[in-house]
Amino acid sequence: MKENVVLNQDPIEIVYEQTRFELLSRLREEARELQKRVRAPTFVYGSLARGDVHPGSDIDIIILEPVDPLLIEYALGVGEGGPVEREIVQATPNHVVKGHIHINHYTTLTFPLLRLNPVEEEFYRYSGLCGNGEGERHLRVPGVNKKLLLIEPTERGHMESSIMDRTKELSRLLDVRMDIIRERIRVLTKRTKFGRTGVFLKEPLQPHETFGSKLQYLADRNSIVRRQIKLRGG
Repeated sequence: MKENVVLNQDPIEIVYEQTRFELLSRLREEARELQKRVRAPTFVYGSLARGDVHPGSDIDIIILEPVDPLLIEYALGVGEGGPVEREIVQATPNHVVKGHIHINHYTTLTFPLLRLNPVEEEFYRYSGLCGNGEGERHLRVPGVNKKLLLIEPTERGHMESSIMDRTKELSRLLDVRMDIIRERIRVLTKRTKFGRTGVFLKEPLQPHETFGSKLQYLADRNSIVRRQIKLRGG
């Protein structure tokens, strides 16, 4: 469902009911169990990292370094009643090609098939990013949601406020470059005005295909994918 951006909002505190904290704890534990199976440096991001979850929230997990997709699929039991969908996605011609493994309808593991550049890594920190390991299982971090509201965790819930005209402040708080903040404002305000825009590339994998063979198939037919592999390694 599309979430319209909020262009102006003074800071307000949202106080959680106990059921919301319980939901957060359950989703984080589900994510943690999955992360232990993968046995690679993984992070939760978005609402699960910030803590502002609701009953329709997803579990979003990211691996920030290129990994062997076959090892990830083996750990997750692909082909053994495990993940329901696999796909290769490229948001725009300039973004890295990524693999998505959908464990169920609300849990997705994402990993780059080529090297991320520093800006792409910072995007996840912009939305909220944390490791979710033993020492971080109750950690909540600040980040910006799709309404362009800054979410700052508090003991009782979170503070939320508009990010408009606060680029420098946000850059320091989230440790991201100002260009990322400006770009997200541009993209999401445009989406609110004109509706959801599609991604550049979204290719599902058939049961017999691997991420490696599918990437090569796409590279053979798409000069942009070929150029990415040449520039980023693969």
